[in-house]
Amino acid sequence: MSQNNIINRKKIINDNNVFCICITSYYAITILNRVLLSLLQGSAILATTIRLVTHGLILLVLSRLIVDLRKAFLFIILETIAGLAFILSLAMGNIGDTNWQAVYEQIATTYIPLSIAAYYITDRRILMKCLYLVAIVSVPILIAIAILSYGSWDYSYDMSLGYVMAFSVLILLAQFTVNSKIFSLALAGILSAFILFVGSRGPFICVIAFIIIELLLSKRYSRKKKVGIIIFICVCLGIILINFNKILMFMYKVSIDIGFDSRSILLLMQGEAVSHDSGRNVLQEYYMELIQRKPILGYGIMGEWISDGTYPHNIVLEFLLAFGYPIGIFFLVVLLFILVKAVRKTSDIYSNAIIILFVSYCMHLFVSGTYLKVWQFFVCLALCLSNKKMVQQEEQMITEKENIELQKSRRIIRIK
Repeated sequence: MSQNNIINRKKIINDNNVFCICITSYYAITILNRVLLSLLQGSAILATTIRLVTHGLILLVLSRLIVDLRKAFLFIILETIAGLAFILSLAMGNIGDTNWQAVYEQIATTYIPLSIAAYYITDRRILMKCLYLVAIVSVPILIAIAILSYGSWDYSYDMSLGYVMAFSVLILLAQFTVNSKIFSLALAGILSAFILFVGSRGPFICVIAFIIIELLLSKRYSRKKKVGIIIFICVCLGIILINFNKILMFMYKVSIDIGFDSRSILLLMQGEAVSHDSGRNVLQEYYMELIQRKPILGYGIMGEWISDGTYPHNIVLEFLLAFGYPIGIFFLVVLLFILVKAVRKTSDIYSNAIIILFVSYCMHLFVSGTYLKVWQFFVCLALCLSNKKMVQQEEQMITEKENIELQKSRRIIRIK
């Protein structure tokens, strides 16, 4: 009896479970933060709870890292690299008046521990299951936030809320690719409609990227199945294009009836959904001029940012601005290689779904945000860099699959 308890306890508290729960809980905390910012700004209890739970999660991750020399060493190496990067930028005198301390603190105390936790997850089915449960719960919560807080917004859209919604949509879509349950697809569709009502256009880049990566880069589907899916999507798109104006008018009427004045739908109706750049062209031209002034060494992390909120809004420009052309292009090529290689792995459907979901979410960094403030970017990179145990498990799964196929073929031969 006691032995069973010990076995059960080991199953409950192993690193896979702890790390998956911590990453998923942090995702849940980002949703609670939206509740706090949008609906309960004066709630000291909720603010304190969020802060304590966040600290508790990070301490739990660290407690699992320090007991293993390899994990502890990796943690020290990454913290050292991050610290040196910011110290070097500060020494160069290019950080200016930006609040770089807060950005560094977030990376050092939260993003790096979470990324190491993601790196050491070997059973990604658990992570997919945990994320999916939170995504389901998040749908009514995020919709309620949009409806109840919309009247107090300074603008007709909330970019950050749209991206929180987008991450939930991607989780639901990833789960649909695993088990093909319409329930997940329906929830993703409902939440996508609210992104259209209250969000910006960026989140839909993530959704489109998810579909493209699944069909063009992922090897999880056979060529025949991909062709069938593409034909189905093309037919749907054709129907939508034929009835585009009617659909837009219907969606706009629905948004007005709910109480929203959808900026995204208005841009679509005006034919400016792609051409309207929200001032990004001027901003990016400014940063391109800065890059040309120091093309070799760059300005360092956060170097020459106008402010905390006014950065290049393009990960390519941000890398070139920070590291210069030689190192910046090298980092970008390495990053692209890592992401594409990870997406094209087929041994584990859950691992593949998780990777595509995180990679597609990070696609918005080409038009919005900075990777320094996106926890999913750090976790994504870690998930794409499979550790040795993960590789061994994948090789074992491939061997087992080959053995099963071999046994089936032998049985067929015997029957004949």
